[in-house]
Amino acid sequence: MPLRAAAHRTTPVCDSEWLEYTSNGRQQRVAVESSAWYAWLKAPTHTTFYFMSTSGTFTARREQRRARSYWYAYSKKAGKTRKVYLGLVEQLSLERLLQAAASLADQSTSITLLLRTKFMLPASRVGLVLRPQLIEHLNNQRLPLILVCAPAGFGKTTLIADWARTQSHPLAWLSLEPNDNQSNRFWSYFLTALHDVAPKAAAEALALHTQSIALSHVLISLVNGLTSVNQQLTLVLDDYQTISDPTIHHDLTWLIDHAPTGFQLVLLSRSEPPLPLARWRVAGHLNELLVGMLRFNKAEISAFLSTTIQLELPDETLANLETRTEGWIAGLQLLTLSIHGHNPLAAIDLLATSSGNQRAIFDYFTQEILQKQPLAVQQFLLQTAILDRLSEALCQAVIDPMVLAALPASTSGLLDYLERSNLFVRALDPKQHWYRYHQLFRESLLHSAEQHLGKNGMAQLHGRASVWFEQAELFTEAINHALAAADFVRAGALIASIGFRLLLSDQSALVQAWLQALPTAIIEQNAQLCLWSAWLLVSQNQLAATSHYLNLITGLLACMNPEDHQTASVNGHLRALQANIARRQGDMPQALALTNQALSGLTDAHTILRSVITRNLCAGYLVSGDTVAAEQALQQSLHEQELLELRVSSGDSHPSDRQYARTTRLLLWIETTSLRWLQGQLHAAADLYRQTFHLSREQHQHSISAIACVNLGQILRQWNNLAEAREFIQQGNVYSQQIGADVTHRNGLIELARIQQAYGQREQARTTMAQAVELAQSTRGLLWATTWQARLQLAQGDLAAAIRWAQAYQRQPNAFPQFNLYDVEDLTLARVLIAQGRVNQACALLDLLLPACQTAGRLPSVIEVYLLQALALAANNDWTAASNQLLHALSLAEPEGYIRLFVDEGTPLADLLVRLEPQVQGTLRQYIQRLLVACGLSITSEPYIFGSSLNGFIEPLSERELEVVRLLAAGFSNQAIAYQLVVTLNTIKTHLKNIYGKLAVTSRTQAIARARSLNLISHDN
Repeated sequence: MPLRAAAHRTTPVCDSEWLEYTSNGRQQRVAVESSAWYAWLKAPTHTTFYFMSTSGTFTARREQRRARSYWYAYSKKAGKTRKVYLGLVEQLSLERLLQAAASLADQSTSITLLLRTKFMLPASRVGLVLRPQLIEHLNNQRLPLILVCAPAGFGKTTLIADWARTQSHPLAWLSLEPNDNQSNRFWSYFLTALHDVAPKAAAEALALHTQSIALSHVLISLVNGLTSVNQQLTLVLDDYQTISDPTIHHDLTWLIDHAPTGFQLVLLSRSEPPLPLARWRVAGHLNELLVGMLRFNKAEISAFLSTTIQLELPDETLANLETRTEGWIAGLQLLTLSIHGHNPLAAIDLLATSSGNQRAIFDYFTQEILQKQPLAVQQFLLQTAILDRLSEALCQAVIDPMVLAALPASTSGLLDYLERSNLFVRALDPKQHWYRYHQLFRESLLHSAEQHLGKNGMAQLHGRASVWFEQAELFTEAINHALAAADFVRAGALIASIGFRLLLSDQSALVQAWLQALPTAIIEQNAQLCLWSAWLLVSQNQLAATSHYLNLITGLLACMNPEDHQTASVNGHLRALQANIARRQGDMPQALALTNQALSGLTDAHTILRSVITRNLCAGYLVSGDTVAAEQALQQSLHEQELLELRVSSGDSHPSDRQYARTTRLLLWIETTSLRWLQGQLHAAADLYRQTFHLSREQHQHSISAIACVNLGQILRQWNNLAEAREFIQQGNVYSQQIGADVTHRNGLIELARIQQAYGQREQARTTMAQAVELAQSTRGLLWATTWQARLQLAQGDLAAAIRWAQAYQRQPNAFPQFNLYDVEDLTLARVLIAQGRVNQACALLDLLLPACQTAGRLPSVIEVYLLQALALAANNDWTAASNQLLHALSLAEPEGYIRLFVDEGTPLADLLVRLEPQVQGTLRQYIQRLLVACGLSITSEPYIFGSSLNGFIEPLSERELEVVRLLAAGFSNQAIAYQLVVTLNTIKTHLKNIYGKLAVTSRTQAIARARSLNLISHDN
């Protein structure tokens, strides 16, 4: 039973879309934030529900306080119950529920690790000059893109922030910086900014991005989310000129081209971005504000001077000022700071001669702004110029203690003073905890700082900043400052401490960039840096290149203290690396030996590494087809998973560790179900696949959902539930295409082609199988796809094509000894040999396969070998031996209900079944009768219908149809049955139509009564 279904029976369950509960034995649901939702919350009998989302989960309870009812959210973590106030009924919006879930879950990984001040709308400035004509220009037409492009100091940010405050629809703000010029980081901020103001639109895309799904599919999800909310939404990207990565420009172009009409992007940039602006202009999709429109005119210059310094100038002076400054707003602001005690016209002349000259601008800042400040303030400005953002604690950690002692006020008071003095400092949050310098001002300060402090002085500042960021657990900034200080030893140590965690969270590009910035000697003297370098090479399948680092690690280990904790960790990593390489090379005995060596030296404190090691070993045994060893490895992996989940539930673990634990739990479920399938336990595998699909869908883990759908469809096809199998496989293919999971998509297409062949859709089956072959990229994947294509060709009578495949397969050596699961190639070859009449060769091949499959515990392959042996013997007219082998196959297949394995063999197998059926009794005879019905043959002897003895033959119900009948008898509605079985309502209606026809009834009541009379369901059901 799906996990969600089990929860329905006790407590109502709510997600981001629906509240579902049971009333009078029937399953009901209402949309969140609908009138029915608030009515349900007000009902006196409704006092609790369970909320689940990607942000977190909690139990909501209604409590009485002073004659009024209030809702609270509860969550138990590490033995402690935490409580968050939700509010009155009318306050229970989806946004409030998501906020509570995130609060109880200590926020999601993506939100925790991002700097929140970057999403804040800049505060309104004192002395702001209103520009109604530009606001009107922005509001006149709502186009997909607004581009505000002008050099620094022309008021781009101030104007758009002022415009943003006039908008009534959701508007997100993101201030970019040079560190964001990396695709993964850029889109993390981009999606989080949208999620903050429109969670319904961006939740799924953000969840997919945190799972490292291909960006193209994340953007498809975002477009779908924006379309579904059907509302106006604007995102402002400030300082877009800091982005130079061509992939970001390319992906942003795609998004602008495909976004729905309600979405609008606003770009603020100092230079024209490399986007297809000409095409968008012609298409009428671009609204531009360029430097000519942003320049202050005389009236605005007059208003600015009047507001800031209460100075009224004659028209002639204003016109001269407009000409000389060219409406440069920053220049005017500089002027107001420099004319105190000076002749205003002299200051204007000085500014005019400096315009457009970078060195002159720096000199102007230095002479007219910096040097006019007290000496301690000058030192404060120079020493904090290295910081992108400033806070009291950060500044106190970075600046020299003597400078700090000489400051006229506390650091926070000084930052506030600098902002109020318009000294190019801006508060980034309403509480004024974080500030930033105007970019030009900071560039000027950096220029002066390099001259006054020198290389060593700058390095000391960066070093102090690195220490502070490390203590604040902002390791990215800590490493960047350490590299800027050329403190490569410190940078290497920091990278060594967090590198593995970043590799697991798919930030390998960032780790690789850091490693490339380090001197080779630093890496080669640090065992962990050598490890991360080797892991990067393994992830890129450059196995031979790892030997250099493996040798270095071995040498470094010899010099380390054997009793040291770090020594055990490095040794464990080394063995894990070697085991991974051995597994990829197909040497499973060596992989097992190395894995055991790694685990023996690692304590329970290394839970993540132990989890990685055991999962790799389990995966290796699975692809090798050794179910006995895979079972042992799986149990070990599950044990390590429990230890991992226990550790991350303590509350002090890193957010990325918690995300990793959730993902690996689902991956272990997939490996468990795959193993059960290999062991022939179809029912156990199907049940777990359904649970995995349901939970992975709730968590937006589409890669896992895709695997669960395709593999469940494979089992349903085997049970001859073709309609439902096709529905799951098509859904799995959709997921696979969205996330770029080509292997899963290829397997889904193969299964879909087999279903189409079962329906008699020969041409569609050939086309679909050809698509699977085309999608196969690796050599191994191509062999897999062409093997199934050969089976299809054989089934359609194209023996010549199948022979060509067999000849090609026999010519090539086994390049993949580690891939034995399913034995599909050799079993297909045996079929081709039988079809050619080369029965003796087929029997010899099958005789070799049988003991290997039996020893490895691959029951489906064992059944198939017996079946093919029976067909081969029958081809030689050895009916007695053929019947014996077929009996072996049937005896093993009957408990799990294999159908298509036999039916797909066609007439030769059906003839054998007809011969065998009168000779057996009991359940085996009943099973043969079911197979004959599935083959479309009539039965002359007494038929069997799932335990009943009837004089007239009735077509038996399938396993899924029996399940539907049981739910009918339990009182479930059609919609509730669909939810329980994780299928669509139309599928349930199709099942009911088939059930009515087979039982010769016309209503649900008659169907239930008829099923009970035939003992298909118990009378207690």
